[in-house]
Formats: sequence, structure tokens, C-alpha cells
Amino acid sequence: MNTIDSILYQVNKSMYKGNLKEHLRLYRKLAGMLNMNESLPRALERLWATSSFNGKKPHAPQAVALREWKDGLQAGRSLTDCMAGWVPERHIMLLRAGEESGALAKGFQSIEYIEKSSARMNSAISSAVSYPAFIFVVLTGVLWMFGINLIKPMRQYAPESVKEKIAGLGSVTDFVMDYGVFVYISIFILVIIIALSLPRWTGKWRARFDKFPPYAWYRIWHGNAFLMSMSALLGAQTPLTRALSILESRANPWLRERIFSARQEVMRGKNLGEALQVDELGFPDETIVFDMIILAERADVATVLDMVSREWLEDQIQTLEAQSVVVRNAGMMLMGAVIGWAFTSILGIAQGTAEMGSSAASGGVH
Repeated sequence: MNTIDSILYQVNKSMYKGNLKEHLRLYRKLAGMLNMNESLPRALERLWATSSFNGKKPHAPQAVALREWKDGLQAGRSLTDCMAGWVPERHIMLLRAGEESGALAKGFQSIEYIEKSSARMNSAISSAVSYPAFIFVVLTGVLWMFGINLIKPMRQYAPESVKEKIAGLGSVTDFVMDYGVFVYISIFILVIIIALSLPRWTGKWRARFDKFPPYAWYRIWHGNAFLMSMSALLGAQTPLTRALSILESRANPWLRERIFSARQEVMRGKNLGEALQVDELGFPDETIVFDMIILAERADVATVLDMVSREWLEDQIQTLEAQSVVVRNAGMMLMGAVIGWAFTSILGIAQGTAEMGSSAASGGVH
């Protein structure tokens, strides 16, 4: 592969990895074909033909991906090994469970369910975060304009009595003008740090932070994927320690810490719920863990895990949606309060100026 081909290959890989809609469409097709007892190599071959327009467009991102997957299968590699780098790691974990359990079609279907639920979560989170962010930007812009167009001229030309009335508003606008840029830069850096720490930060302090957004949102998503993967593996009679080892092998550092700890406790004779409780990492959720201590003893534990994970995710989504409404309303009230306070200060200035004018006029008459 020459330099140009290598660059095109990496571009296609990056483009396809970020295209969730394409992934879900492909998963639906693969699940349907596998459910109709079509072999995986044959399914990939047919999908490659349609994606490349019978070979006329072999460099289309999905066509390149499918060609690499089917060639990898022919070389003896597993599908998830071939898909690594082409789809998100969260998909790989669920598909690895499907491969090991012999229910790959169910793995594809589980991804679609989780991604649709994730879209609802993202919508609720976006509503909870974006609106306050918008309000913050608007308020700082309004205060900056007050500082430039009102406070500065008043400080230069207004008498002392009027300056006293704008002291409070002036302090706030001074802070916005002097430190506003640094505040925005700090927020941007904080967002980057949080994003990088989500899959990497481990330890007891991380477990404490996992109780609060945005770390709690990350825990909910991966906790649900973990439960559904365990359901698929246990449903195929995979031993519990083996199931945990499979999921641990492809997990990021944060998830690996939790699965490793649980696997160690399972090897000491505890059931899955007890193993997750001992480490005190709060994964996937303290309430779910208590339920699993009892449910893990049931013969139909795989079915129960699938049901519990879906119910838990639905409850979390409803909670997020309710919280987003509260945050949005609180933001509206805060914005109204700040703007009302600013205009009250302006009215006070106008009243003081009018009183001074009246006093000056009265003095001129006498």
C-alpha cells in the first residue's frame, strides 16, 4: 500500500467510524440476514457488492470496511477483531458477547436498542446542558454591553450620587470584562479534561465522581451495555468468569477496573451481584447491584439481566428528561432575575439623574 492509498484508507476509516447511521443500517441488514440462517461470510460478500455498486465504487468507506472484514474472516480472524477501528469500542463489546454466545444477530439488535436509548439520553443531556450554556453566553454578553455602553460613560461623567447607584452592577460588569475570556478558556479546558478522563480515570475518587454528571451519564451507558453483554454470554451457557474475561479483554481502563474487580470476587465464590458490591465502585448502579445479588441465583439469570438492564435504562432516561426540564426552568428564572436586576439598576440611575435635574432647575429658579 503506497502513501496515497494509506492516507485514503485512514480517511475512509475515520469517516466510517463516526457515521453511526451507517453502522445501524448495516447492523439491521446483518441481523436480518443472520436470522435467515445466511452465513456471515456470504452476508458480508453480498453487502460489499451493494455498498460498492458491484465493484464500481470500491473506495466508498463502507465498501472498504466490508472488504476488510470479509478478507479478515477468510484469514481466520474474528469479526470483532476485523471491525476494530471501524466502529466504536462500545459496539465491539456487545458484538464480542454475541460472537462468544453464538448469537451475533442479537448483538447487532442490542446495539440498535442501546443507541436509540442513548439518543434519548443525549437529547435530555443536551437539553440540560445546552440551554444553561446559552443563557450563560447571553448573560455575559448583556453584562459586557452594559459595561461598555453604560457603566464606563457613567463613571466618567455622572456625579457621585449616581455612581453609588451603579456600584453593584459595575462590579459585575468589571468582572465580565476583565476575566470573561479567562473564564471561557477555563471552561473549554475543563471540558477537554473531562472528556479525556471519562474512559481513563480509575480508582476510588473516580467512583465518587461517578455519582454526578457527566461521569454518571458515562457510567449509565456503559453499565447498561455491560449488563446486556453479560445477558448474551450467560444465555449461551458461558461460565461467569469466562464471560467477564471476554468483556474485560476489550474494555477501556475505567471499565476494565470494574470488570477485573468483579471477576476476582467471582473466582472467590461470589455471585455476580455480590462481586459487584464488594468493590464499592458503584457499577453499574448501587440499586441494580442489590437486585442482582438475589436475581443472580435464578436459573434464567440471562433473561432477567436483559429485562433489568432495559428497565433500568428506561428509568434513567426518564430521570434525565425530568432533570433537563428543571434545569431549563431554573435557567430561565436566573436569566430573568439577572436582567431584571440590571434594569432595576438602570431605572435607579435614571431616577437619580432626573432628581438631580429637578434640583438643578429649582436652584436656578431661586
